[in-house]
Amino acid sequence: ANFFVMEVLLAMSGGAAFAAYMAAVNDGLRPHPVDAVRNGIRHSLLRLQGLGHSKLPSSVSVAGDSLDGSRRGLKSAELALVTQYMLSPDTGHKLRKLNLSHTPLSEEVVSQLCEALKILPELTVLRVRDCALRDVDAAAICDALHPPGVTRRRALVELAIASNELGVESGKAIAAAVRELPALCHLDVSFNKLTGSSGQQIARAIALSRSIETLSFACTSLDDASVAAMACAMRGVNLIEIDLEGNEVADDAVEPLLLLAPRSLRTLRLNSNRVGERGARLLGAHLANPEVVLRSVGLSNNVLGRAAGECLLRGINSNQTVCDLAIVGCGLEEKAAAEIAACVERNRKEAQRQQRVHTRSLLKAVSLSGHGSASEPRMSACAVRPPEAPLSSAASLALHAGCTLSTPGAAPPTPAAPLATPPAAPPATPATSAAPPPADVPVATASLQSVGRFVSLSSNTSNHEISSLSAERGWHPPRPCNGQSLSSEFVAQQMGGPKAVTQFRDLYMIPSAAVVCLPRAGLRDEHAWELSDYLRDNGHTHTLELPGNDLTDTGVVVLAAALATSAVRSLSLAGNNLEDGGAQALAEAICAGFAPCDLNLADNLLTDRGAAAVVRAAVSQMAPLRCLNLSFNPLSTEGRDAVQLAARELRSLETLHVALEEVTVAGDVVNH
Repeated sequence: ANFFVMEVLLAMSGGAAFAAYMAAVNDGLRPHPVDAVRNGIRHSLLRLQGLGHSKLPSSVSVAGDSLDGSRRGLKSAELALVTQYMLSPDTGHKLRKLNLSHTPLSEEVVSQLCEALKILPELTVLRVRDCALRDVDAAAICDALHPPGVTRRRALVELAIASNELGVESGKAIAAAVRELPALCHLDVSFNKLTGSSGQQIARAIALSRSIETLSFACTSLDDASVAAMACAMRGVNLIEIDLEGNEVADDAVEPLLLLAPRSLRTLRLNSNRVGERGARLLGAHLANPEVVLRSVGLSNNVLGRAAGECLLRGINSNQTVCDLAIVGCGLEEKAAAEIAACVERNRKEAQRQQRVHTRSLLKAVSLSGHGSASEPRMSACAVRPPEAPLSSAASLALHAGCTLSTPGAAPPTPAAPLATPPAAPPATPATSAAPPPADVPVATASLQSVGRFVSLSSNTSNHEISSLSAERGWHPPRPCNGQSLSSEFVAQQMGGPKAVTQFRDLYMIPSAAVVCLPRAGLRDEHAWELSDYLRDNGHTHTLELPGNDLTDTGVVVLAAALATSAVRSLSLAGNNLEDGGAQALAEAICAGFAPCDLNLADNLLTDRGAAAVVRAAVSQMAPLRCLNLSFNPLSTEGRDAVQLAARELRSLETLHVALEEVTVAGDVVNH
């Protein structure tokens, strides 16, 4: 019987793998056979999982308290099974998150969905984007979220009803839902023809509930007067983000928007509107206010004019918070635009420095509280390289070579002895050598001479020698880590043109981007659900860069649940607030099928347990890991040694970073 079951599973997996491979070929892709086999096994498991979930369709993903049917092409009969699952007393009461986006919902399905929503008071997330909903459908869904006669407080936190066929009639129903949902924090009604009257109704409801934090009215046919009235109605609400792209916002609405929530608003998007020179002057004066907390402003594709550049420059020059200012297509002078970009880059680097100082203070607190080893030296404050002082080529390599590993046959390196000399290379002018680090600085080194796949770099290795080593061994210096941003050249090469997500809202517009690059985008745990939905069953996205955000274990657990069914091969979570729980979730994702080649977890709060979990999972699954970065985490000496010892089993590993801190040597910052 066991052999029969195994044969059935192998047949199902093989058939699904072949179908997935041919579908990718028909789409013009060239998937790796390993990915095809992995997808086949996943589809087989989904079929078996669907049999255990009230006969749910195999394409529907059920993970814990979440049900995801987005982009699945579900038919009416399959949607009926989904609603039956929601109505079932055995399974429906567990549901907290429901995503049916990009799935056309008929009138009959909407009716069944509403019946299910009435008995799900614990539902926290509902996403029905691009579901071909009409006014009557939206009204029915909104009424189901707060049925009459129900006194229990509804737990809904996010309502996304964007990209449908909603008009003026839907405004009243959405406004009523906002008033009756006290926990609602995120509302997305973008890409609907709501017009100004509906927008004002919703704004008045938001002013009464005072719970909304992020609000999206992009491309909703709002005019200047309506937006001004909405901003005046919502004044005092602690909004964090508001998106008004693609409307008719002009200068009259700019001042009310800036006064809407000056001490809480961090993101204001006004791209593709009619803002002019007067609006730019108001914004420049607003940015000069030291109490302003704006971090991201979008003004692209507005007719600001040449004189507006000086106004914005004066404001941004004295501003210290704005790290993202989009001014493409605004008609500014080239010199003014370059100076504005330099000011924004200055703020961005300062924000990165402050984030690192904050992380280091947390690491120091953890070290002093006794979480590390008793023999581990206390972490001290370290010098940080000023933004304008570039690293030399040798110091830059040392910055990335957190764990230097010797070549075959060489003696194991020690902190007191020089590292093994690389193979001979053509004569070249050596770079400026740096003095050895002080003897009391802990240096994380390891010797895996039995493997013979590692390159040992000394501080005076020349650029020509590095190129020779790269050509000989196929080794390339790792990408920037520790929360640093990627260079524009790298982004341009890797993103492959328009198929790249560089803003969070692009997730809605580019469903199959090769690269998702969102460094220092202010992402929090609630954004992880959108990222998870985007990555799940996505065979196109291979690079996910999220350094310098505010993700914690809660968000990483959500994100990790989708990695096993994604095509992500390069993941960066550097500079977040990741602890052992998030590392354990990533380890479970690796065991479930996530196969990273480049994993960057630097500058977080991982201890020995979390780091060991990731390495053990990679070893047990024979992951094709080439670069693993665990530097700037509160690892004990024993923990770093254990990680280095376990890494010997990773046959594909080329670079390992387990650095403890930075020290200043001869004017440069060297990573040890």
